[in-house]
Amino acid sequence: MAARARMGTERLALLLRHGSRQNVAARQAPRVQGQGQSP
Repeated sequence: MAARARMGTERLALLLRHGSRQNVAARQAPRVQGQGQSP
């Protein structure tokens, strides 16, 4: 069970890291705009 959990977490981490790289640019833009608009 522990081995499977570790493998799952590692895979999720890799997917999140790989996806985050592409999403970072998309996420940063709206975040910056939202922060700028809000007082």
